[in-house]
Amino acid sequence: MFHALLALSWNPGIRGVLDVVIAVAVLCGTPLLLLITNNGARLGFHLAVTGLFGWLTLMFLFWVIFGIGFKGPAPAWRVIEVSTDTPNALHAVAHNVPQPGTLPAPASYLKTDPKVHAALAAQPKTPTLGDVVAANPEIATELSDKLNGWRIVSTSNAVSGDAGATATTYLIANGVGTPLKADGFVLGAIFDRGGKPTRTNQSLVGRIAYRAEKLGMWLTGNNPTHYAVQQAYLTLPQTILPGQPPPTPQLDPAQPVVNVIMVRNNGATRLPGTALFFFSLVIFSILAYQLHRRDKAAMAARAAAASAKGA
Repeated sequence: MFHALLALSWNPGIRGVLDVVIAVAVLCGTPLLLLITNNGARLGFHLAVTGLFGWLTLMFLFWVIFGIGFKGPAPAWRVIEVSTDTPNALHAVAHNVPQPGTLPAPASYLKTDPKVHAALAAQPKTPTLGDVVAANPEIATELSDKLNGWRIVSTSNAVSGDAGATATTYLIANGVGTPLKADGFVLGAIFDRGGKPTRTNQSLVGRIAYRAEKLGMWLTGNNPTHYAVQQAYLTLPQTILPGQPPPTPQLDPAQPVVNVIMVRNNGATRLPGTALFFFSLVIFSILAYQLHRRDKAAMAARAAAASAKGA
């Protein structure tokens, strides 16, 4: 029985716990012991705690500035609706989303625009408007009058990757009433509107002003709502032959365009760091003020003693 108990292994990480306890005891205990021996137990502990919260205040400030340390929820796109009839969508913001029939066909730019032809002619798949704008950004300006206040998102833009991945995941999981297979649709253009303004001045002064503007919007909570609509086209079912590459998707002309409507959740990455910063700042201020009051009382006592001795 004794040998059977010895055969059982139980390792809750005691060594790791001891390492942390010893490190805290040595690193914090050494200056605390030094302060106590030089200033007395109460004052020494007061000085040590004040220094600790002063250091914590600086550390949490760096967490807030650089977005590191203990983080809150990260920003992400959230699907709010999937519609095949945007003029009657539940969310009014999507009522005027540009549809493929109101815009030039992306493939037409392969023949009319040299930059698009040079960038996309060798591409096997049919280009989207995002591909076209990535090849020639001037096209987005030319089409601005037809976009009803929306913007064509270039495939080189981070919004395209993030929102496209969110829309793909949602369509596979939920689809349009029923889940879709990964090869049951292809992504088309993506449009967005709202959100924080983009930086137009690339100079140092412009960068500083842009950072200050974003900081002011964050402090006041004035973050414009950012919407995005990822369009998708349903495809015809195809048979994949063994040993052969997947066939090129064929769009189903009988199916309407699927519009995945999303809104940007700005998250709260810096919220924990900000809360900890203000908490530490308040505690540090109280402790430092108490030390200041003690110093003033000690100076007044010494001055009174000196005047009494002189009298």
